[in-house]
Amino acid sequence: MFTRMKLLAFGVSILLLPTSSALEIAPTMITLERDHPIATLRLANDGPTEKTYELTGFSWLQPDGNDELSTAPTLIITPPVASLAPGADILIRIGLASPPTNGDSEQTYRIRVRDITPANRNTANALRIRMEFLLPVILPASAPQSKLSLADASEHDGALCVRLRNEGNAYQKIVGLGDDNGPAEMISIQQYILPASEATICSEALMGLPHDRITASLAPTYASNAQTLFLTAGNASVPLQTDD
Repeated sequence: MFTRMKLLAFGVSILLLPTSSALEIAPTMITLERDHPIATLRLANDGPTEKTYELTGFSWLQPDGNDELSTAPTLIITPPVASLAPGADILIRIGLASPPTNGDSEQTYRIRVRDITPANRNTANALRIRMEFLLPVILPASAPQSKLSLADASEHDGALCVRLRNEGNAYQKIVGLGDDNGPAEMISIQQYILPASEATICSEALMGLPHDRITASLAPTYASNAQTLFLTAGNASVPLQTDD
């Protein structure tokens, strides 16, 4: 079942006559099968005017804890440009030019969906905001393994900075950090950590938590269900135990 997200972009002219457009994308994350690395992406124009979108593929790495995107000629997107009339939709084919050779490694990509609709020359002195969105594309390892650890936590400028390390071969998506008192005590975040990568998350709301004990909520991946992990410095992460 697809996860659906409706993206809204608004432009407001000096005359305060707003124009709006809505793009529906499904799914918002693409997982390719290793034996058949082809998938489809649906774009739908729910707005009142024709829109044109450009789709570009990138290789996605995190060498220093930050996202790094580079050209990915092996990621094929057809068609790379789509013009949609109001109410129209289109299926975009996503695939790899050649089958994967290294089964132990996860391959990660991003697809940038960008509004390239020509500006309306009849709209003078208008502020125009173009929509742009990055979609994750994942080719799983043949035997995905999840292993998230707490590298360290320290205070900087009134915030607690938590450094998490992904020592597995499957991406992790962190959606919450906090203590072990339940979801109500967690802050909401959206942070991907790719295999063999780290991420540092700083928040004033985390101040007061033990530096060697953090609880992390993870979104479901192809390798596991959604779960909450209890992370302690220097030890393997374990599922959080509850009284239920």
